Amino acid sequence: MELRIYLQILWKKWWIILAACLSTVVAVSLFTFNQTPSYRAAATYVVTPVGQYEDAKGAADALDMLSRRTEIATTYAEVANSRFIKQQAADELGLSSAQRRGLSIDSRLLLGTNILEIKVEGSNPQLVQVFTDMVGFKTATYVQDLYEAYSLKPLDTASLPTSPVGPSKMLNLAFGGIVGLGLGMGLAFLAYYLETPVEPAGRQVMPAGGLASVAEGRRESGEVLAQAPERMV
Repeated sequence: MELRIYLQILWKKWWIILAACLSTVVAVSLFTFNQTPSYRAAATYVVTPVGQYEDAKGAADALDMLSRRTEIATTYAEVANSRFIKQQAADELGLSSAQRRGLSIDSRLLLGTNILEIKVEGSNPQLVQVFTDMVGFKTATYVQDLYEAYSLKPLDTASLPTSPVGPSKMLNLAFGGIVGLGLGMGLAFLAYYLETPVEPAGRQVMPAGGLASVAEGRRESGEVLAQAPERMV
């Protein structure tokens, strides 16, 4: 029963829901389409042992040690994410302050491997590609002195991104529609609540005739009480 009442309220206030939903979608659309597209490039590097080994067993032992010492590759990832490497790469390319602020670095070790992935995101696809490779080069140069037994070698260089990765227009519009629908339903219930009169507790309802009807009723009651003793005699 309550569900049917709620549905009736929503149906009665459909115009409030529609207005709120459309307003939210329009606002989200304006915000989304005015954002600058973002591009992403990625490069991969392999953490490998350095040096010549007398036999295959020595090389196998070095690889086995590397697989167990994941903190080595994890350290390389943290180095690539550091402000120091970002500054060095930006200085090498002669980037301005605005260009530096528009670039973000995300480096991580691929699960179950010794492969380091470096991702760079920004608004300029050409700059993103060049900066990704420069960050990888600066990282490989810096970590040479950290672990002399291992080195960071390039696997796949960054390619030029052709399509933006953000903002996600369809996702933003869908989110705006859901938020607008919820907002409209809330406003519809609020409007119905404000329109419903609330009677104070203990208040007597005035009869249809108003004060005149009340006075007439009291007069008739008095006449009945006056005639009561005569009937008893």
